[in-house]
Amino acid sequence: MERFRALAAEYGVSQVHIAPARRYAQPSGYASKHLCWVPLALLPGACCQISLLMAYQPFHHRDDAQPDVSAFYVASNALYHVANKLAAALQEQGHQALRAELPAKTALLSSGLGSVGSNSLVSVAGFGSRFTVQWLISDAFEVDEREDVEEGAVCIRCGRCQKVCPMRAIGREGLMVERCIRYRMMKDPMPETVKRRIPSLLGCEMCQAVCPRNEMVKPKPMPQELADLVTYD
Repeated sequence: MERFRALAAEYGVSQVHIAPARRYAQPSGYASKHLCWVPLALLPGACCQISLLMAYQPFHHRDDAQPDVSAFYVASNALYHVANKLAAALQEQGHQALRAELPAKTALLSSGLGSVGSNSLVSVAGFGSRFTVQWLISDAFEVDEREDVEEGAVCIRCGRCQKVCPMRAIGREGLMVERCIRYRMMKDPMPETVKRRIPSLLGCEMCQAVCPRNEMVKPKPMPQELADLVTYD
């Protein structure tokens, strides 16, 4: 197990959490073709699910009249490939292992890995909500119970995310997902009201930028290689 954790860290994974493989209750009326709610059905014989978390720093706002891009998508793509490499490494050792799309929020909370804020995002200790996650299902590690993890900051309901949201998607009862820019980005065509209010070329994250739970995560400049690719030219 420690060798696996060391390999994951070498690949840039910030945190590895190993728990027994479990079944998740699919909400009534919720339909998603790509999510796996019953990991054991996906890989019979699996005994554990491995959470791979990769923390990231948001990019500074660009002052050169060029478009901003969320660092989340860069980290998410990187972790996707890392998860496949780690699954392959376990397979080479004679284990069953594959990457699985679990219901993210449900899986994180059931593993005790974080808490939900007013903006509906999960925050974990040390990362806030600035992280991306992938899962592996495997028979490599037999565990009887989930690992103890440090409790992250709890949402204080300060209302900052409500005030800054360009779509007024966050209310006293939480997120109204049908108004969220991230949700509307997946619609084709993207509504004109969203196009006018989206603050970057890809992504929004304004609620994360003002969240007290993310204060420890400082922005960094966009890598020049990416900046050269993402232009209006």
